[in-house]
Amino acid sequence: MPVRGFEIKNTGPITYVKADNLPSVVIIAGPNGVGKSTLLESLKRKNGNINMDSATKTVYIPPHRAPCSLPLSRALVFAGPSHSYRDTLSSESFAFTSGVPGVYFNLPGYLSQGTPRTRLMPDFAPYAQVKYRLVRFHQEFGYALNELYIKYGGEIPKGVAPEDIFTPFRDLVAKLLPGITFSKIELEGEEYKVYFIHKNGNRIDFDQLSSGEKDLISMLFPLIEKQIENEFVRILGKQVPHEDLVILIDTPEANLHPALQKKFLEYIRNSVKKAQNAGERLQFIVVTHSTQMINWAEPEELFFMLFPEQTVDGNQLMKIGADEDRIQLIREVLGDTGFASLAGGKSMLLVEGKDDVEILGLLVPYITERFTILPLGGKERVRTIATSIEKLLCELASRGLKVFAILDRDTGEGICQSNLCFVWPRYCIENYLLLDPEAIFESLKVLIGETRLRELGYDTVEKVKSLLNSLVANHDEICEELFKQKVAECVTFHLGDQWSNLEDLKKKAREQLEKLLERLNEQYHNLQEEINRIHSDQERVWVEVNGKVILGRLGKKFGVKREQLARVIADKLGSRGKTPQEVQDLVSNLERLCQNQIDLE
Repeated sequence: MPVRGFEIKNTGPITYVKADNLPSVVIIAGPNGVGKSTLLESLKRKNGNINMDSATKTVYIPPHRAPCSLPLSRALVFAGPSHSYRDTLSSESFAFTSGVPGVYFNLPGYLSQGTPRTRLMPDFAPYAQVKYRLVRFHQEFGYALNELYIKYGGEIPKGVAPEDIFTPFRDLVAKLLPGITFSKIELEGEEYKVYFIHKNGNRIDFDQLSSGEKDLISMLFPLIEKQIENEFVRILGKQVPHEDLVILIDTPEANLHPALQKKFLEYIRNSVKKAQNAGERLQFIVVTHSTQMINWAEPEELFFMLFPEQTVDGNQLMKIGADEDRIQLIREVLGDTGFASLAGGKSMLLVEGKDDVEILGLLVPYITERFTILPLGGKERVRTIATSIEKLLCELASRGLKVFAILDRDTGEGICQSNLCFVWPRYCIENYLLLDPEAIFESLKVLIGETRLRELGYDTVEKVKSLLNSLVANHDEICEELFKQKVAECVTFHLGDQWSNLEDLKKKAREQLEKLLERLNEQYHNLQEEINRIHSDQERVWVEVNGKVILGRLGKKFGVKREQLARVIADKLGSRGKTPQEVQDLVSNLERLCQNQIDLE
């Protein structure tokens, strides 16, 4: 590889980063301020211990690609600079200067006097130079054809020169930008125009392209330029020069639709393969915030950059791993959104469903500043991935990524074994919304109005409290609900992965079912006795009964959906500083764990 590895210390936000055996495509993700752009700029300037061949050309594309006005007159193109686009993007600054001594151009100061090409400044080089190089190729191709015409006595033999020098550029536009096609370069008066045809039939100049179209072209033009240059070399009958290239791109997704981001990744991977087939070495090192690019990255390509305090061994650059199974485990539990959120810089908190995310965020308003909260997809999915949850949490914690889970009691008690996975002290988070009759009363006033409440006979907090008590006092209904809950907890079983075909699976299922029936037979009467004991203890009922069910019955009484009622109650409690103590304690415990090294034993 052009860049085999690097070690950079104490540079801006970077305390220490190290990487070895880098692949041909490197995708580095991480939160704002962690040092991704600083890392890329350090590679460009070779600050630190950079393990790369001295002959490798480093092309740097900063994050702030900026448009500029550069009318390309005939004189400007004739007398303009002759260096390549790749040379321009390898330089520390950009100035559009004459290539002919004594000739000067009337250009804006930021072009004639130059600007530094850094992560902090607008970079005028990419868009301006792509347009200029295209026109320059057009002009040079005309000169080359004229020389061949003279050389061969007025007729150029077929195959000596390509019919269209811009074929590589046309192919790029056709593959990646279906909204436009490259048309031609035309001299209108004294000014060159680079024309495209929009899919609506209109002819548009390069400067009229969208930001995304210009961005994609400018990021990939180093490859196109090299292909066109190779055609010129062949025309002259010379050997195509060998060139190793590393292209550093900061935030390629800035102006790209997600579909274009995917095409961009596919294109650079294919370009690497083509370079290898040609005996050249090509490498891309990309830093990004894009969820799509993180999820489309191959396992060996993806690195996360951490803050110094997150690291386990001091190295802020963490390779997710070339192990496809490990990536699959992360995606199985977290999903694509959660997988990408690992690069967000915050600790992550997993809860069972979307309602839990919303209720917790309302009960503890500041929690979203400390954690990225993600739903696991509901109770059934939690049971499906039960064996993976603890394994994943411990795996990520061992690598400096702190991910926690809070589960309902019926699912969590059989899963949570470490201090990364927690179970609500009550049946579920909705149980905490039933503890404050005043908050419920105020919420009902918001949802149906005081007049309607009065008409229904619930015009005081005490009357609402009595209604709540009556909902859990009905012996038959509550006992039936509790019994269903307890039986559901007993009937879950896991088939594991110790089977290889349908017959093995059937056998495994029968064995598990027999054990389940034995367990039910043994526990049935014990469960009935336990239910009666719970119901005789009013306080225990509020802990053990499914809060979703009670909240649903309460909402039905007033014609309000359970989810609506839950949101308003949670908001009342959180905004008034009346978050239940058990919820506060659990969140405080999570915050402490975020600050300290986690014991995984």
